[in-house]
Amino acid sequence: MKITVTMPELKKGMTSAVLCRWNVEEGQKVKKGFELFETETEKAVSAVEAEEDLTVVRLLADEGDEVAVGAPLFEAETAE
Repeated sequence: MKITVTMPELKKGMTSAVLCRWNVEEGQKVKKGFELFETETEKAVSAVEAEEDLTVVRLLADEGDEVAVGAPLFEAETAE
């Protein structure tokens, strides 16, 4: 099943974060718990993990981009 992964709200009231680093590439398969990317806000750098096994299909944001909460980051396929 195709899904779109969006920027999560890592802290209540957060409106956006900078995408610091991708830890995946297009076509890469990852397991639940794998660190997908890192974000930075004024207060912290946070790693975001995969919530399920998936294959990254297409990255939609570049490192250094400021991404709004809920905005698409990448497309993926899940086993379901």
